[in-house]
Amino acid sequence: ALKYKTDETLKIIKERQSVNGGWSWFPNMPESSFITQYILSGFGKLYKMNVIETLNAEQQSLVREIINNAIAFTSNEIVDDYNYYKNENLNYELSLNLINELYSLSFFTEEDDEGIFIEKLEKNWQDLSFSLQAKSALILHREGRDETAQLIMKSLQERMSQIKNTTDVTTQTLVMEAFREISPNKQI
Repeated sequence: ALKYKTDETLKIIKERQSVNGGWSWFPNMPESSFITQYILSGFGKLYKMNVIETLNAEQQSLVREIINNAIAFTSNEIVDDYNYYKNENLNYELSLNLINELYSLSFFTEEDDEGIFIEKLEKNWQDLSFSLQAKSALILHREGRDETAQLIMKSLQERMSQIKNTTDVTTQTLVMEAFREISPNKQI
Protein backbone atom coordinates (compact mmCIF):
# COMPACT_ATOMS: atom_id res chain seq x y z
CA ALA A 1 0.00 0.00 0.00
CA LEU A 2 2.82 2.42 0.87
CA LYS A 3 4.69 1.61 -2.36
CA TYR A 4 1.51 2.24 -4.35
CA LYS A 5 0.91 5.61 -2.64
CA THR A 6 4.55 6.61 -3.21
CA ASP A 7 4.30 5.61 -6.87
CA GLU A 8 1.07 7.58 -7.26
CA THR A 9 2.50 10.67 -5.56
CA LEU A 10 5.71 10.63 -7.61
CA LYS A 11 3.65 10.13 -10.78
CA ILE A 12 1.55 13.21 -10.00
CA ILE A 13 4.62 15.29 -9.17
CA LYS A 14 6.28 14.22 -12.43
CA GLU A 15 3.14 14.82 -14.50
CA ARG A 16 2.75 18.32 -13.11
CA GLN A 17 6.38 19.21 -13.75
CA SER A 18 6.77 21.18 -16.96
CA VAL A 19 9.17 20.20 -19.72
CA ASN A 20 11.37 23.05 -18.43
CA GLY A 21 11.57 21.42 -14.98
CA GLY A 22 9.38 23.83 -13.02
CA TRP A 23 5.94 23.56 -11.48
CA SER A 24 3.01 25.94 -11.60
CA TRP A 25 0.56 26.86 -8.90
CA PHE A 26 -2.23 25.13 -10.81
CA PRO A 27 -2.37 23.03 -13.98
CA ASN A 28 -2.15 24.97 -17.26
CA MET A 29 -0.50 27.96 -15.62
CA PRO A 30 3.10 29.09 -16.27
CA GLU A 31 5.86 27.70 -14.07
CA SER A 32 6.36 29.40 -10.75
CA SER A 33 9.86 29.92 -9.41
CA PHE A 34 8.42 29.94 -5.88
CA ILE A 35 6.53 26.64 -6.19
CA THR A 36 9.54 25.02 -7.86
CA GLN A 37 11.84 26.20 -5.05
CA TYR A 38 9.37 24.91 -2.49
CA ILE A 39 9.14 21.44 -4.06
CA LEU A 40 12.89 21.22 -4.71
CA SER A 41 13.62 22.21 -1.09
CA GLY A 42 11.14 19.58 0.06
CA PHE A 43 13.00 16.88 -1.86
CA GLY A 44 16.24 18.23 -0.37
CA LYS A 45 14.84 17.83 3.12
CA LEU A 46 13.72 14.28 2.31
CA TYR A 47 17.30 13.51 1.20
CA LYS A 48 18.68 15.01 4.42
CA MET A 49 16.33 12.78 6.43
CA ASN A 50 17.43 9.73 4.36
CA VAL A 51 13.86 9.14 3.18
CA ILE A 52 14.84 8.86 -0.49
CA GLU A 53 17.20 6.00 0.38
CA THR A 54 14.22 3.94 1.53
CA LEU A 55 12.58 4.08 -1.91
CA ASN A 56 13.04 1.27 -4.41
CA ALA A 57 15.44 1.72 -7.34
CA GLU A 58 12.72 2.73 -9.81
CA GLN A 59 11.32 5.36 -7.44
CA GLN A 60 14.80 6.70 -6.67
CA SER A 61 15.50 7.00 -10.39
CA LEU A 62 12.29 8.95 -10.91
CA VAL A 63 13.11 11.24 -7.97
CA ARG A 64 16.59 11.90 -9.44
CA GLU A 65 15.01 12.77 -12.81
CA ILE A 66 12.49 15.11 -11.16
CA ILE A 67 15.19 16.81 -9.09
CA ASN A 68 17.63 17.18 -11.98
CA ASN A 69 14.91 18.85 -14.07
CA ALA A 70 14.01 21.18 -11.19
CA ILE A 71 17.69 22.06 -10.64
CA ALA A 72 18.03 22.93 -14.33
CA PHE A 73 14.89 25.10 -14.17
CA THR A 74 16.03 26.93 -11.04
CA SER A 75 19.56 27.45 -12.34
CA ASN A 76 18.15 28.84 -15.60
CA GLU A 77 15.90 31.21 -13.64
CA ILE A 78 18.92 32.60 -11.79
CA VAL A 79 20.87 33.06 -15.04
CA ASP A 80 17.89 34.67 -16.80
CA ASP A 81 17.33 37.11 -13.93
CA TYR A 82 21.02 37.95 -13.75
CA ASN A 83 21.23 38.52 -17.52
CA TYR A 84 18.16 40.75 -17.45
CA TYR A 85 19.68 42.97 -14.78
CA LYS A 86 23.04 43.00 -16.52
CA ASN A 87 21.51 43.91 -19.92
CA GLU A 88 19.47 46.69 -18.33
CA ASN A 89 22.55 47.99 -16.47
CA LEU A 90 20.83 47.38 -13.15
CA ASN A 91 22.54 46.23 -9.98
CA TYR A 92 21.60 42.62 -9.22
CA GLU A 93 21.02 42.54 -5.48
CA LEU A 94 20.09 39.79 -3.10
CA SER A 95 16.36 39.21 -3.08
CA LEU A 96 14.00 36.86 -1.33
CA ASN A 97 13.58 34.96 -4.59
CA LEU A 98 17.33 34.64 -5.24
CA ILE A 99 18.06 33.45 -1.70
CA ASN A 100 15.22 30.91 -1.93
CA GLU A 101 16.60 29.69 -5.26
CA LEU A 102 20.10 29.34 -3.81
CA TYR A 103 18.67 27.61 -0.73
CA SER A 104 16.76 25.06 -2.81
CA LEU A 105 19.86 24.37 -4.92
CA SER A 106 22.13 24.12 -1.88
CA PHE A 107 20.69 20.71 -1.01
CA PHE A 108 22.03 19.27 -4.25
CA THR A 109 24.86 21.24 -5.82
CA GLU A 110 28.37 20.70 -4.58
CA GLU A 111 30.27 22.91 -6.99
CA ASP A 112 30.16 26.67 -6.77
CA ASP A 113 28.03 27.51 -9.81
CA GLU A 114 26.60 30.59 -8.17
CA GLY A 115 29.88 32.23 -7.06
CA ILE A 116 28.87 35.85 -7.58
CA PHE A 117 25.74 35.35 -5.51
CA ILE A 118 27.54 33.47 -2.75
CA GLU A 119 29.97 36.37 -2.47
CA LYS A 120 27.03 38.79 -2.17
CA LEU A 121 25.61 36.63 0.64
CA GLU A 122 28.94 36.73 2.45
CA LYS A 123 29.12 40.50 2.21
CA ASN A 124 25.49 41.48 2.80
CA TRP A 125 23.96 38.92 5.17
CA GLN A 126 23.64 41.52 7.95
CA ASP A 127 21.01 43.37 5.90
CA LEU A 128 18.70 40.36 5.75
CA SER A 129 15.82 39.23 7.93
CA PHE A 130 16.32 36.48 10.51
CA SER A 131 14.86 33.81 8.19
CA LEU A 132 17.01 34.87 5.25
CA GLN A 133 20.06 34.98 7.50
CA ALA A 134 19.35 31.39 8.56
CA LYS A 135 18.95 30.34 4.91
CA SER A 136 22.13 32.24 4.01
CA ALA A 137 24.05 30.44 6.75
CA LEU A 138 22.83 27.09 5.41
CA ILE A 139 23.73 28.02 1.83
CA LEU A 140 27.19 29.22 2.83
CA HIS A 141 27.79 26.16 5.02
CA ARG A 142 26.82 23.81 2.19
CA GLU A 143 29.15 25.77 -0.12
CA GLY A 144 32.04 25.27 2.31
CA ARG A 145 32.06 28.91 3.42
CA ASP A 146 31.97 27.97 7.09
CA GLU A 147 33.66 31.08 8.46
CA THR A 148 30.82 33.34 7.36
CA ALA A 149 28.21 30.71 8.19
CA GLN A 150 29.55 30.59 11.75
CA LEU A 151 29.47 34.41 11.98
CA ILE A 152 25.82 34.35 11.01
CA MET A 153 25.10 31.61 13.54
CA LYS A 154 26.85 33.59 16.28
CA SER A 155 24.76 36.63 15.39
CA LEU A 156 21.55 34.60 15.43
CA GLN A 157 22.45 33.06 18.78
CA GLU A 158 23.10 36.50 20.27
CA ARG A 159 19.62 37.60 19.15
CA MET A 160 17.82 34.36 20.03
CA SER A 161 15.48 35.96 22.60
CA GLN A 162 14.40 38.47 19.96
CA ILE A 163 13.89 35.67 17.44
CA LYS A 164 11.83 33.62 19.91
CA ASN A 165 9.66 36.55 20.94
CA THR A 166 9.11 38.47 17.71
CA THR A 167 9.16 36.09 14.77
CA ASP A 168 6.77 33.60 13.22
CA VAL A 169 7.07 29.84 13.47
CA THR A 170 8.51 29.56 9.96
CA THR A 171 11.42 31.82 10.88
CA GLN A 172 12.01 29.98 14.13
CA THR A 173 11.99 26.67 12.26
CA LEU A 174 14.57 27.94 9.75
CA VAL A 175 16.80 29.16 12.56
CA MET A 176 16.51 25.77 14.29
CA GLU A 177 17.31 24.01 10.99
CA ALA A 178 20.44 26.14 10.64
CA PHE A 179 21.58 25.37 14.19
CA ARG A 180 20.85 21.66 13.78
CA GLU A 181 22.92 21.44 10.60
CA ILE A 182 25.70 23.97 11.20
CA SER A 183 26.13 24.00 14.98
CA PRO A 184 24.47 20.84 16.28
CA ASN A 185 26.18 20.99 19.68
CA LYS A 186 25.15 24.58 20.47
CA GLN A 187 22.51 25.15 23.11
CA ILE A 188 19.85 27.50 21.76
